[in-house]
Amino acid sequence: MNIYYFCSILSAKQIQCSESCTCHYNQALDENVFMCTGPNIRNMPTSIPNNTDRIILTRTNITHLCISFPYFNQLSSLSIVSSRLTRICDDTLGDILNSQTLKQLDVSKNNIHHFSTVWMKKSRILDQIWLSGNPAECGCDMIWMADWLENATTRSGSRLVKDYRDLACSSQTKNGTPVYKLDKVNLGCYPTDKPLWIIVVASVISAFMLVVVTVVLTVHRYWRIVRWLVYKNFDKLIGDPDRCEDITTVHFEAFVSFRYARVWSLRLLDTYAAKPCKNQTPL
Repeated sequence: MNIYYFCSILSAKQIQCSESCTCHYNQALDENVFMCTGPNIRNMPTSIPNNTDRIILTRTNITHLCISFPYFNQLSSLSIVSSRLTRICDDTLGDILNSQTLKQLDVSKNNIHHFSTVWMKKSRILDQIWLSGNPAECGCDMIWMADWLENATTRSGSRLVKDYRDLACSSQTKNGTPVYKLDKVNLGCYPTDKPLWIIVVASVISAFMLVVVTVVLTVHRYWRIVRWLVYKNFDKLIGDPDRCEDITTVHFEAFVSFRYARVWSLRLLDTYAAKPCKNQTPL
């Protein structure tokens, strides 16, 4: 028996595991294993020895993993399977994936609906990831994952997500569709590739043009009202001296538009601002 193996056995025997958990040394794999199982486990155990190589949590009632994940000197595998896990917070996931020793991560057969892009950004140091059995909600924000599942590789070139074909959508519209087969068309997503500032500028210009067109149409439709307002407030007469207007029609329109309140001001305005047509005299 070599010294390393003897010391490992001693350290494993000295581990004090919490209730429902076991700690043992796996001679075949040369690993210190920490294992917990059962519905009484509702949170990440805090009694995990620092020299643990493999953590296995099965059939637990852990629903959220939002902790400052502890540092382990030699942790190579983390499995939380067949539990009620619904969420792994980004910070916790970042801590796990930043581990320089971790090679395997298994969170299959849980209840995780949403997968953060942290998986894609920080999982390159791993050799194996297992995700199947989770009811993924498939929306436009999951397009990145379809490509990642199918194409992500390890540093050695092998496929990273081993069960990528078995992670399926749970949403009502895409129930049972493999996530790796999602694309913008079957999800109805049509994102723009244009920079945000172009969109903002185009929106401002469009709004400005709409205002200008609205003002022009309004002035054209209510031209006589505009003439009267300018005359009343600025004592200026607006009119084309060469333009011929039917004075009878002018005053009739003024009467219809303003009824009794402003009719006499309009009659006076149009008498001076408009040039009567042939054989007509101002009223």
